[in-house]
Amino acid sequence: MRKDIDAEGGAGGAFECHAPGGVTVAVFDNGALVEYGSHEQLVRAGKLYARMQEAQAQYYQ
Repeated sequence: MRKDIDAEGGAGGAFECHAPGGVTVAVFDNGALVEYGSHEQLVRAGKLYARMQEAQAQYYQ
């Protein structure tokens, strides 16, 4: 599990499940499943997962 701080300063987490068909991500916020899908789907959705990715990306630029 990866735990990140979301754009609003709260805690969020993402589980990444690697399987032959690809990677599926389950995103939790305060213990509730709030998003589920591929990396690409979740980034396009622009919700919590996308905000966590954006916040993390700043350290790699």
